[in-house]
Amino acid sequence: MQGISLKLISVGEPPFHSRDSDNFSKTWKFKHVNVSAKYPKSNGKVERTIQNVKQILRKALTDSKDSYLALSLCRTTPVLGSIYSPGEALMNLKLSTILPSLSILKGVKTRLITTIRKSIEIVVLCLNLIEELCPNYNREVLRS
Repeated sequence: MQGISLKLISVGEPPFHSRDSDNFSKTWKFKHVNVSAKYPKSNGKVERTIQNVKQILRKALTDSKDSYLALSLCRTTPVLGSIYSPGEALMNLKLSTILPSLSILKGVKTRLITTIRKSIEIVVLCLNLIEELCPNYNREVLRS
């Protein structure tokens, strides 16, 4: 298991439209969002992903290439506007591929992680300083 998603998006068909499903989402503390299958605008991401997968499979079939490899390459290729591939985002792991990877992205990821760590350190220092200056201060107030 790779973790619990905060949100599940579905068209609300039988497996997801039941009391058991509602209880499951409450127990595991995630939100279930129903979108209409009849209106592709509200279901655009799913529709676009399905189009991409069909296109990849058709191309692999016409070129007599391995369809599993084609889908694997799709999952390991970073999406426009992101430094992570869909597979990396899903599993929080670096996935290997037979395609050459851009070393530029590796540097971007490292700088991003360093920046986030520094930001967290600054927040912790600020909270500690506030606690020193205001002994009656409750740290839980900021979290709510």
